Amino acid sequence: MIDGRYGVYKGEVHRIGIDEKDQIYLYPNSESEIDDTYIDRYILGKYSKPVDSSELTEMYKLSSFAEYKGYKVGVLPVKSEMSMNHGLVIVKLPKSLDLTDAINIHII
Repeated sequence: MIDGRYGVYKGEVHRIGIDEKDQIYLYPNSESEIDDTYIDRYILGKYSKPVDSSELTEMYKLSSFAEYKGYKVGVLPVKSEMSMNHGLVIVKLPKSLDLTDAINIHII
């Protein structure tokens, strides 16, 4: 899935993160992009680069959803299945399931 926040930096799309102080962090598309401007904020080997919003030509957020019986529901990966959340109800679906086929949906 490609859910997440993204920004266009110097003509290339990058995944971005925004911290609690609204600082934007740019994540590299490959290890070869990592230079001395990238930092490992949490000492986990995950590098990001602080950038200002003015350095990004676009920012957007992608979220997967499905429509089921007229409701829009979020879709999240769960191992080899997908899970749909709507309120407090979680519905598990096989990845290959046609959402128009309600017979194969199991509420857990």
